[in-house]
Amino acid sequence: MKSAVSIAQIEQKSSNGDAIRVLIVAGSLAGLKEQDEFRVYELTDLTVDGKKMHRKKTLGKIAVAKVEDENFSVCLVKEGGADIAKKVEAGAKIKCEIITD
Repeated sequence: MKSAVSIAQIEQKSSNGDAIRVLIVAGSLAGLKEQDEFRVYELTDLTVDGKKMHRKKTLGKIAVAKVEDENFSVCLVKEGGADIAKKVEAGAKIKCEIITD
């Protein structure tokens, strides 16, 4: 699985608003299994020297806790819970890319 996947929603937050568990749009159809890790990043467009460029700014890391069905998996946030929550709620363009194969 090489394509980037989206976060559908934040499932659980800590008392200070950090994301603890998130739901991603990838499941058994994509061959996901528990412990698979993803890098979470924000996709932004920058114009540098008149050229439009994509920037992937890493926000944190998540790991699959439970594959729910063919389309969704619940992930535990390992790193960057505050940034992930903030950016998802702000409607930023967030994607997740698998680290482990």
